[in-house]
Amino acid sequence: MADPKNILFAEDPLLAEKAAQIAASKKDIGPGFDRVHFAKDEVIFEENDMGDAAYLIVRGNVEIRKSVRSKTPKVLGYLGRGDVFGELALFDNSPRMAEAWAKSNVEAICISRKEFLARLDSTDDVMKAIVLHMVKRVRSTSDSLLEQDDPDWNKWNKK
Repeated sequence: MADPKNILFAEDPLLAEKAAQIAASKKDIGPGFDRVHFAKDEVIFEENDMGDAAYLIVRGNVEIRKSVRSKTPKVLGYLGRGDVFGELALFDNSPRMAEAWAKSNVEAICISRKEFLARLDSTDDVMKAIVLHMVKRVRSTSDSLLEQDDPDWNKWNKK
């Protein structure tokens, strides 16, 4: 039987969301984390920036968007309290896949790349390998899906 006090062993499909909600609700966030604020309409980071931090939203809304300066910009998602963003770039030192934009005033818990890597380094090698392969798969899947360009409806001809 799972330990009901240990969220990691809860039989719940919303496990990540619950863990993030718990973290976002804590007043004392502990060493290695900072509370940061972004104003409405502020770009938190741009696509292709190097990843220097990941964020857990405490309050506010963030839009994740791709190719904002192209002919086919895409909104990848809308995030709110308890959601995490910016984490992939911390794992593999790759540039940011998308831009994060504050749709409202945002308060977030920030973990720096340095702190993140120090914590990851204390994880055993098997867990590191599993997580790094998951990150690689997420990047690959995202890139494949985003390569499928939207049709240019101006050139579309009804027959």
